[in-house]
Amino acid sequence: MIGNMRLRSGVRHLNFGRRLPVAAGLLGVVLATVFGVGAAAASSRHEPAAPVRASSVSSAIRADEAFVNGRWHHCAGFAVRGGCPFQAAATSNGTGGHLIAINLRWWSMDACDRGLVYFFDGTRLIVKTSRLRPFSSGGVKVVRADGIRKFSVVYFVSRSKNTSCAENGNAGTDTYSYRWTGSRMTWNSGRLPRLPKVIVGSPADN
Repeated sequence: MIGNMRLRSGVRHLNFGRRLPVAAGLLGVVLATVFGVGAAAASSRHEPAAPVRASSVSSAIRADEAFVNGRWHHCAGFAVRGGCPFQAAATSNGTGGHLIAINLRWWSMDACDRGLVYFFDGTRLIVKTSRLRPFSSGGVKVVRADGIRKFSVVYFVSRSKNTSCAENGNAGTDTYSYRWTGSRMTWNSGRLPRLPKVIVGSPADN
């Protein structure tokens, strides 16, 4: 299964080319739809389809969000509902399981803090984006499933490292792609912007 999830008014949505609530995915998404998405992605990449049940993905996402919540003390300094704000994406790991990306959209009221993505193989933490190129400690806008074993991450770009926190991202975005090898997540594509532009939260931004 390849899907992208986002938060809107407290409801998480899973996108299969059309918008479907997770509740509908649990109750009414037929296997033909799931297999169709997985098979289409696989055929275009000459890789085996490995669809997974929407219910198992939803359960793993909840567990992974709980893990990140624990790391950040449920964002207690500002979260009115007692939890951090997340955006999630999921795809097949190519061997019958699923990869999940949890975007911690921000963790304080400071405008300097943007998203940080945690990658999981099911419920096992693999790595976070601060340890992958471009080594941004908090510049993510959104993460998306980008095919079997792959994610794309969109980073905010500022006009220079002297940009104020309130204006972070005033030069648009850059997209990086990451691929799961079966044992680790690796950088697949994406380049740093030409100076003085910088990716928010990257070493050049400090």
